[in-house]
Amino acid sequence: MEPGKGSERVSSRFVVLYGGPKVQKTGACSTLEGAKWVISDPNAIPTLDALDRLPPEEDIYEVTGIAPARDVLGKMMDVCKQHGPKGLGCTAVVVDSLTQFQDWHEQDVAQGTNQRFMGENKKEGGWQQYNAEYGAFIDDLGVLARYITVVAIAHAKEKIDGTKGDWAGLNLKPQMALKVGRTANWVLYQSRRNIAVDSTFKGDEFTRIEKDKNGKPMGVEVIIYTQPVGFWMASANSKNLRAEEPADMAELLRKEGLFK
Repeated sequence: MEPGKGSERVSSRFVVLYGGPKVQKTGACSTLEGAKWVISDPNAIPTLDALDRLPPEEDIYEVTGIAPARDVLGKMMDVCKQHGPKGLGCTAVVVDSLTQFQDWHEQDVAQGTNQRFMGENKKEGGWQQYNAEYGAFIDDLGVLARYITVVAIAHAKEKIDGTKGDWAGLNLKPQMALKVGRTANWVLYQSRRNIAVDSTFKGDEFTRIEKDKNGKPMGVEVIIYTQPVGFWMASANSKNLRAEEPADMAELLRKEGLFK
């Protein structure tokens, strides 16, 4: 047998960060300085701007569907194949968000099959087409992560029904949630909550101090979980990460030697 050629995946990961609305998932990823952003979520740019972490225009790819997103990802993969990950001129690729891409693709497939919404016409169906095309999009993310770290943001379901086989609380169609779970190297769950604090508390690595509507100090706790917590699934095949980490994606990757 000819000797193998090793793997480029040693220095990169496919990471999925999910959580409820407004838990600062985009903010957690904004610490990835030098990243390129493939954006569909309407809140991403305003959030980055408010944080004063808006990337340069050449690092923002704002798209409105699966097809243009896959076109961008395909070009990135071609560059990596020809010139290596350094050819991309970035430190990571952030995709914001899987949930918005799902919503748009469902609308696109419904329109393409002459339906107002998916499932309106059982004869036309469309779900096989949807799963094939959205699944190919997820595969693209996994392939690109062979060369450079890809962080995809997703939303959590508001409610979990274990009898339906929903995976990890991701707000994706069950088959696609399972596919994300099989494809991603890390699936991280992020939470945010307000906690009561006294005037002597100055904050810690998880909690910052803000003022409530009455002007009194209030703690805002934001945590990324690398292991399951409550009903929420999380998993990270890591060497140095704790079960709970601050909401700083660059620091998580840095701990694993995956980000400089």
